[in-house]
Amino acid sequence: MDSFPIGFFLFLALAVFGLCIGVSLLIMARLSDDKETSVLRQVWQTFFGKPTPPHETHKTPDNLGKHDHE
Repeated sequence: MDSFPIGFFLFLALAVFGLCIGVSLLIMARLSDDKETSVLRQVWQTFFGKPTPPHETHKTPDNLGKHDHE
């Protein structure tokens, strides 16, 4: 038998590691009951977007057209 390819082993280890992270994120997202601060939203905004300011997260029909600086 030839030597076991180290590249395949590294790929397999990385795939298992990524799968574990993905599964744990999905479990935490299911356990999180607050939709504004869900785990998946926080992770997405950390890497791919800027977080929304606190005064813009909860918009009600009363303050949709109003701005804080006016």
